[in-house]
Amino acid sequence: MSRAARTVLLVGHDEATRARLEVRARLRGLEPVSCVTGEAALTRAEAEPPFAVISALVLPGASGLVVLAELERRWPGTHTVLLSDIPPGPSPQARVRLAVDAILVRRGAWEPAVVQAALQTPVVDASLDPALDSGDPEAVAALVRAAALDEAGEALALTHLAAAAPPQVALPILEEALSLSPPRPARFVTALDVAAGLGEAGLEVLIRVAEGADAPPEVRGRAMRRVAATAPLPSVRACLGPLLSDPRLALDAADALMEAATAAGPEGFEVLRELCTTDATPESVRVAALGHLFEAFGRAEVAPVLSALTRAAPPALKAEASRLLARADEFSLEALVAAAEDPARPVAERKAALARAAADLPKAEALALLERAQVAEAPALALAGFELAASRADTDFEATFTRAARAGAGALQAVLLGIMKLGPRGAPALERLVFAPWVPPTVRGQALRLLALRFPARIAAPKVQQSLQGEDEVLHDAAVLAALQLGRTGWALLYSTLSSSAPPTARAAALAALDRHAPAELVQEALRRAS
Repeated sequence: MSRAARTVLLVGHDEATRARLEVRARLRGLEPVSCVTGEAALTRAEAEPPFAVISALVLPGASGLVVLAELERRWPGTHTVLLSDIPPGPSPQARVRLAVDAILVRRGAWEPAVVQAALQTPVVDASLDPALDSGDPEAVAALVRAAALDEAGEALALTHLAAAAPPQVALPILEEALSLSPPRPARFVTALDVAAGLGEAGLEVLIRVAEGADAPPEVRGRAMRRVAATAPLPSVRACLGPLLSDPRLALDAADALMEAATAAGPEGFEVLRELCTTDATPESVRVAALGHLFEAFGRAEVAPVLSALTRAAPPALKAEASRLLARADEFSLEALVAAAEDPARPVAERKAALARAAADLPKAEALALLERAQVAEAPALALAGFELAASRADTDFEATFTRAARAGAGALQAVLLGIMKLGPRGAPALERLVFAPWVPPTVRGQALRLLALRFPARIAAPKVQQSLQGEDEVLHDAAVLAALQLGRTGWALLYSTLSSSAPPTARAAALAALDRHAPAELVQEALRRAS
């Protein structure tokens, strides 16, 4: 039977969304046909195959994903779109979130103008309609280049672009938006945030912006902080180290590098030590790095650096090293332990004493001290005890996990923070945390995503695959997000899930993720496999 060239099936939408879609369709000379259920849509398509189908995600007794896959199987070439039917938010910020969240599945890279226009009706501000109706990402870019929108509109346009376009289309436009002058704050904040969410390809953009001479200094500074927050420490060091010699960028580069080094635990010691002791580094940066070094590491590690600087360093740095060395000598180990466990002292002082004592004590004594801190009445001190214990490679992770699970979600979050400070040595601990049955699913999901974000695919991929095959639906969502962080390796995992014995929720989530992020040819093959 021939296809009805002017018919659009609207399947299962709420009344308000359906009314908007019908109006938009008729304005473009199309004939909308509404169906309440997926079964009714298939019956209607048997009588007259439509040009396009726009379905709700949730249908009576079925998933919109399943119905659209069946429609595409029976009538190849039908343009299909899945909406979540979330209404527009009251503020530009809410509309930005909805523009990302509401578009769950898009078949192919860019649909014909009619489907594109209908798709955007519920979720995108009216001021963007002409650009979005065209179905061309360059139309969105043109609005940003011409500064034709206010700042909220630009942020919305860029976020829409990231939600709807494949990364290979979105990233060059985001990169261009970051270099435009004058640098509107909302524009570059949104563009950098969007790039940071696009995995390794987005990280490459952030590094190029941080290193590039064309972007304004404030744009480069924010890019540096994004690089420091998302990249491994060696990449952060390679990107930001050379920028310390630029007076316009030295402060931002140093702050970002020092924060990354401090958070990296033992791996960051050498980075901070080098900043303190390298003559070519600006003196203000050396002084600041010395402060980070003193606060983050124990006396046994820091004292030799301080002593060397008191003998040969510029005046300001020598004075700061002498002051810190005197502070380090004020307390014996016995006094530090007593200070950490003295309930009369301020919690901040107890935490600082706890960190120093744990760094300098022998292993057994240090772990016993941290275990006592974990049951302290002061919540902040207890969390510090969990974080410090988890940041040690010699800790008993099983026992630490067990105590943290009894203490609650805050303690488990502190354990995650501590593990991340171990760098590569933290991978086995994260793996155990992902599959610990007594850990809340949300924390297990966070651990899985951290594993994919911070460690090579050969370590993370088996755990992601195992999570997709399990029965825990919360872990399915985290596993899909983790797979997307693994790039093409993750696409392969999601694709293999479609024909595996994985639960239906995992297969549906994998299909939705592939459809949004993977190349069109892989999507078509995935749809054939899913059907």
